[in-house]
Amino acid sequence: MRIDPTQKKIAAGMTLAVALFVGLGWWPASRDIAALRKHIDQTQEEIVRTAGKTEDLMRLHEEVKSIRHEIESTSKVIPTQGELADLVRQISATIESAELADQSISTEPTVLGEDYATLPIRVTFKGPAPNAFRFINAVEAMPRLMQVTSMELAKDKNPDLVSARLELNTYYYTTQEMAR
Repeated sequence: MRIDPTQKKIAAGMTLAVALFVGLGWWPASRDIAALRKHIDQTQEEIVRTAGKTEDLMRLHEEVKSIRHEIESTSKVIPTQGELADLVRQISATIESAELADQSISTEPTVLGEDYATLPIRVTFKGPAPNAFRFINAVEAMPRLMQVTSMELAKDKNPDLVSARLELNTYYYTTQEMAR
């Protein structure tokens, strides 16, 4: 049996086509597939390692969302510094309306933050215990942000009265564009 030169050319062409397919198509693709499988395995290991962290991040995200909603829906106001004299007058009027005596209100040095400042306020008074608690509730219900940081109650010489000392913090913005 004799091989025709055309058959040799066809065989050589087919051999060349198979070599080109393997060299340019299949072999690089199989290397890419192996690299992708390795990357998938590494990614799956990383997912397993960080699964707990992801849950923590999701929980933290939900907390931040909840706090933002609470801040946006609050009726508490953080005013500018100019309104602080009104605040001291409001506290004094609240003490008087609660029928408390021997009142004293003093402010401590302001603590500056980046965009806001904290103003500590010390309040002392004497009166019946129910009236003292009515005053504390009234302070917490004020339309501006107030925080009771310390409270001391002591028996007075008069057994019907208590002596109270409260330390409050209020806050105000130090930049005008932040105030509302």
